[in-house]
Amino acid sequence: MSDRLPTDFERHGLAGEHLPVADGSPWLLTVDFEAFGVETLPLWLPAMRHWSARAKEAGLRFSLFMSVEDLVSLKLAPDPEAYASFMAACRELNDAGSRFHPHNHCLFDPDSGVRASEAEGFHDSVEGYPHFPSMVYDVARRHGVPIASWLPTVVRSHDEFLGDAELERPERVAFRAGGWDCGVTRDDMADYLEGVVQAGIAFESSAFCGSDESPGSSGAAVGRNVFRIRGDVVEVAPTDHVNCRLALSIGRWGAGRIHEPGRMRPGVRVTVIHFDHLFHAGRGSSTRPGRT
Repeated sequence: MSDRLPTDFERHGLAGEHLPVADGSPWLLTVDFEAFGVETLPLWLPAMRHWSARAKEAGLRFSLFMSVEDLVSLKLAPDPEAYASFMAACRELNDAGSRFHPHNHCLFDPDSGVRASEAEGFHDSVEGYPHFPSMVYDVARRHGVPIASWLPTVVRSHDEFLGDAELERPERVAFRAGGWDCGVTRDDMADYLEGVVQAGIAFESSAFCGSDESPGSSGAAVGRNVFRIRGDVVEVAPTDHVNCRLALSIGRWGAGRIHEPGRMRPGVRVTVIHFDHLFHAGRGSSTRPGRT
């Protein structure tokens, strides 16, 4: 029996059968790779290279969910050397065994890099929207663009990045919605999942637990976080997350893993690491370059 609430997809009747894990209890290390730009590359590039070297030494591989809107902005910035240097650092991460997958927080123009909400600003919370207002809120609610038609554009932009970096496309592409925002109603989520199918995504990794008043408030239970959601698409939901550099977050995360009910249960643990927190102190009133 689960020690946590069902995921948002399960609560809305959009989840299929739970799938068994064939090889013991794997631990998937995933990174939300976001909030970077030309002005922060002097920090990002050495950190990426250090990460690559240490990961290679330790034999650790990461699934890197790359913010596509940040990539497009960087590519179209006036400094072409910045994008070239970032591509080289990405190749080092790839050579160390990590793989890149698309990630998106907001509506943007793939030809200009302009973000539709940039002039008005982004929100940390919206009254009547019981979720962190990120991808589905910005694209579908704020600008009226169906996610089903938007996600193929996101994946195409990510494929262009793979080509620019001279990296092979993963055989099976995964996707994570920015803010883990797949919407708050059944219709929101059904449209989102249709977009996942239309974009040719094999693995979805955004579902979080919660309630109708506060969806996405905690990680899914190990052993209950891998299930079918639409056709051949499989959900591999996050089970926990941690912010790099922040001692409080790391301590809380470590204590949570030690005392977590059912932590020895067979299943896939999926940890989400916020790499960009190396360079700032979080959301809200804390300094934060870029969009999360």
